[in-house]
Amino acid sequence: GEELGLKPFSPGRRVGDEGFHPGLISNADSDDTPVDNELQNWIPNLLLLMLAMAWPERTDWFFGVDMGLLRPRSTPCRPRWVLESRGGSLCQRPPLEMYRLENGTYQQLTGEPFWLPEVGLALGRERGRYLGYERDWLYWYDAAGNRLPTPEESIGQQQVIAAQERSRAEQERERAEKLAVKLRALGIDPDALE
Repeated sequence: GEELGLKPFSPGRRVGDEGFHPGLISNADSDDTPVDNELQNWIPNLLLLMLAMAWPERTDWFFGVDMGLLRPRSTPCRPRWVLESRGGSLCQRPPLEMYRLENGTYQQLTGEPFWLPEVGLALGRERGRYLGYERDWLYWYDAAGNRLPTPEESIGQQQVIAAQERSRAEQERERAEKLAVKLRALGIDPDALE
């Protein structure tokens, strides 16, 4: 919690108080076993939405999180990529580590964002805003190192483009009106022209 800029629960704190959201704090089940919190769901959901927006025509991919891998007992099954994320200063390890399975052993990757050649994208973290929360988020990056837009950013870009189109259309309408006034002054009916 604290590494996310969140304050632990204390009596009298309410949802909406600065830094407090009960779903972002470590939760425990009735037997005190830690369970996922909202943040642990939002991060992979953001990554999934970004992929779906980047690859609207592709059907050759699958994105899963915290999945059990089913396989015949005789077949070893290990994921090709392992991503480990933690809050930061724990055990003096970096907040994000990425491992790749090579020749049966996991090799730690260096140089964030981490390039995933099979995916054609890189995965890294950056400070940003998603669902109203300002913090470090995981994002996808293209080969040039440009971060792919989030759904919120994409909507914002579409709104800017729509506003620009409306402005252009208004300018064209005003121009056409001025031209019609000049044609009428010359005794020409602009509505009769084709």
